[in-house]
Amino acid sequence: MDVERLKEAGINYDDGVKKFAGKSELYERFLLEFLDEPHFAQMIDEINQNDIDSAFKTAHALKGVVGTLGMDDLYQCLFQLVEALRNKEQDKVEVYFAQIQKEYDRVYEGIKG
Repeated sequence: MDVERLKEAGINYDDGVKKFAGKSELYERFLLEFLDEPHFAQMIDEINQNDIDSAFKTAHALKGVVGTLGMDDLYQCLFQLVEALRNKEQDKVEVYFAQIQKEYDRVYEGIKG
């Protein structure tokens, strides 16, 4: 994997590798698996259906995955979305979701290479 490309995509590669006990090959395998991670699409559906409770649970799970993988910028956006969903602040959900889509696309393309 192109480590510089990952870093440009908002992925804290060094921190991610540390979370995987210094095993860069294992970490990179999990980054590749993220490309098929289903929570993002599920969250979109739940938000579009205005299912706030389910969207909260899904966004929270996605935030955990993203945090573990060192996707710091995406994590910060998801943190804000999770709080907006927790507090049922629909107007903020739409704003944060636009930012999340941008960061998700950036991370996805960075990993995909």
